[in-house]
Amino acid sequence: MSTIPLRAPPETLTITQLCRQSGATARALRHYESKGLLSPRRHNQVRVYSRREKARLRLIQSGRRAGFTLNEIRELFETYDRKGRDAQIVRALPLFKERLAALELKRKEIDDALEALNAATDRMAAKLVTDFAEAPDEPKDVMACLAWAMPARP
Repeated sequence: MSTIPLRAPPETLTITQLCRQSGATARALRHYESKGLLSPRRHNQVRVYSRREKARLRLIQSGRRAGFTLNEIRELFETYDRKGRDAQIVRALPLFKERLAALELKRKEIDDALEALNAATDRMAAKLVTDFAEAPDEPKDVMACLAWAMPARP
């Protein structure tokens, strides 16, 4: 006996369809639902996602990539639902500025770490080249390996 796959009504998506379109997992969608971020309708125990839920999922994914917590995202959704777009913008602007400042600081820390690692790598590779160059009995292919270990950096 074959089963007919369930299809969502037009303009809506099943959890499987939304997962395929968004790259999210079904587990993530259920988690977002449990946190109050998504609220799909039910049709015979099947979650049915509207365009609104699909748009909110995109916002959740973008927010998470930017480093916002699920609580912060939920607060922005709740502000929109209760007070509208303008209130949401007023609430979001300081959060966005705060997140930008945190990311700029993190970028500086990463740049500093990269600079330190590049300098240490150069010093170690130069030391090895010097040590092997002074050893007369080292095979010449070791020097080729060392040259390969010191790639040119921009």
